[in-house]
Amino acid sequence: MQPVIPFHLTENWNLITRTVVPIIDQPSLFPGPDSVWGSAWGLGDINPSLFLSPARPGAIVWGVAPTFTLPTVTDSRLGSGKFSLGPSAVALTIQGPCVLGALINNQWSIAGWGKKDVNQMLSSRS
Repeated sequence: MQPVIPFHLTENWNLITRTVVPIIDQPSLFPGPDSVWGSAWGLGDINPSLFLSPARPGAIVWGVAPTFTLPTVTDSRLGSGKFSLGPSAVALTIQGPCVLGALINNQWSIAGWGKKDVNQMLSSRS
């Protein structure tokens, strides 16, 4: 689930929230009932972003944001177990019924129970 909710801040600026709530079904990597790499199902790490964006955009809608990850996994195999944060940026245009755009962010871990530090970049386009 990835709800995107805009809020009007001032005459010139909007705050656009995007929160990724992953619900994951991870199949077993190796067959067999006794495999230590068995399947897992549950909630992954929740990732909110808070984009600041012009209230009256031109042909290109853009926003910059802090983004962070909360270690909310219900099974340790489904997430990092780390609080992470970093910058994010988005740009998009609407062409008739199509939305074309790109989103990029990078996060670094700052705390948490997970064993490995996080330095993770995400980019997506549509």
